[in-house]
Amino acid sequence: MNKILIPKEGNSTFTMIYAKSGSRQEPANIKGISHFIEHMLFKGTPTKTAKEISYSIERYGAQFNAWTDYELTAYWIKSANKYKKDAENLLMDMLHNSYFPQVEIDKERNVILQEMKMYDDDPRSAVSEIYQKSLFEEADGLYLPILGTEKSLANIDRVALLDYFRTKYKDLTFVQIGDVADYRRDVTKSLGNSAKPNVKNLINRNDVIVKRPGISQANIIVGNVIKPYDKSNLDTIVLTDLLEGIMDGMSGRLFSKLREENNLCYRIYFGMGIYSCGTLGWHVSMGLDVENINKAYDLIIEELTKEITEKEIKYSVTKKIGERAIQEDDLSSMAQTIAYLDLKDVDYTEYLTNYEKLVKNQAENLRGFVKTINFKNNVVAQLIPE
Repeated sequence: MNKILIPKEGNSTFTMIYAKSGSRQEPANIKGISHFIEHMLFKGTPTKTAKEISYSIERYGAQFNAWTDYELTAYWIKSANKYKKDAENLLMDMLHNSYFPQVEIDKERNVILQEMKMYDDDPRSAVSEIYQKSLFEEADGLYLPILGTEKSLANIDRVALLDYFRTKYKDLTFVQIGDVADYRRDVTKSLGNSAKPNVKNLINRNDVIVKRPGISQANIIVGNVIKPYDKSNLDTIVLTDLLEGIMDGMSGRLFSKLREENNLCYRIYFGMGIYSCGTLGWHVSMGLDVENINKAYDLIIEELTKEITEKEIKYSVTKKIGERAIQEDDLSSMAQTIAYLDLKDVDYTEYLTNYEKLVKNQAENLRGFVKTINFKNNVVAQLIPE
């Protein structure tokens, strides 16, 4: 097992184990199996029932959960320092000894169906699914939602769960941040998905509209994926940080233009990320009245394509340096950052310890980076009132 230990003063320790495997690698007929496995690891080992698993650590006031993403599945416990060994032992037991009892599989299948319905009832989650399907080809691992579909969920039985678990959980990484004696970094090269995603051929604006009764506001996502930038993943991540610093947040371009100047929405978000293969994705999401979608779209593209000023670059540098410092006080955020950097073969020690230097060095490259992005080539996923 790979191991990352980071000493950090405080009263709590964050313990996490992650697998470099998520829904992106799954065959379509068993889509959602990674997420199903995540649920099943809480359902029993030879020495603990499902209730005993949660009781054994929550009795100490610890926070305990997991998540499944497109390229990662992680299990974590945040505990008081004195219970860090209990947290470690519990996660190790779950990751190595879970036995997937049939009765729990049958019960949990319905739980996941309820989870699907919960997300589908949330317009922001629902429009995200529309966006994914609008952007990626049906055969691509990013096309279907992380939870899968009712049909694929029905195909997942105990044999499939155990087989997939034994195959995908061979390469695990243990992370502990907090009350640890010595720093340690012992990780192998990422086993993430190196294949480039199959993206639909988008020329300029491509609208995909879904109508739904019972909602009063439209939710939209504007975005696309683009080819890898001609720099290392580390440099590219820093550049995306800087661009987010200019576009996102209450003082960012989009919020200032669409909310403060034009009063079109309550919140608007800009995000940009990198897949393990190096492909980049960007998106803008917001809720607004249907009749304002075209106006909002024009303003979004105007802000995204407008020349970046030296003042904005300096502003983003100080903003991102400050954000990074704050995030390092959040053990959960720090652990997630490490996991996602590791997935992309980025030296997280360089990112965390030299972030200020990295940001300042890449600031001069930001304009050139942005010029490689054709923001006008996009999909506009819309969930609108019927």
